[in-house]
Parts: sequence; C-alpha cells; structure tokens
Amino acid sequence: MNLKERINADFMAAFKAKEMEKKNFLGVVKGEIQNEIGRSGKDDDETVMGILKKIEKSLKQTNTVESLTELE
Repeated sequence: MNLKERINADFMAAFKAKEMEKKNFLGVVKGEIQNEIGRSGKDDDETVMGILKKIEKSLKQTNTVESLTELE
C-alpha cells in the first residue's frame, strides 16, 4: 500500500468512525495531493512525502494549539 492509498484508507476509517477533525485534516491532505499530481503529473510516494513535509512545516510555523494537534 503506497502513501496515497494509506491516506485514503485512513480518511475513510475516520469518516466511518465519525472522527471529524481527523477526517477534515486528511481531506485537506488528499486535496493537496490531488493538486500536486495535477500540476506535476507524478503519482508516487516521493511526491506525497514532499507534500506532507510542506504541510508539517506550515503547521510548525503556525504554532497554534490547533496546528500542534494536527501535527500529532
């Protein structure tokens, strides 16, 4: 299972478990992945990791309670 598939599976699990915060965050991640794949045409784990690192960096810079929760 590649990273994109894992994120989709985690999204569906959160949706079914009604974990709205987790579902919403994974929805944002899925959207960023789709946008990057549309721009670059690359659909591999390296691209997904790059996106995840960008999101992590952004959340660390924001440094709010919500962003720290999302980092976990």
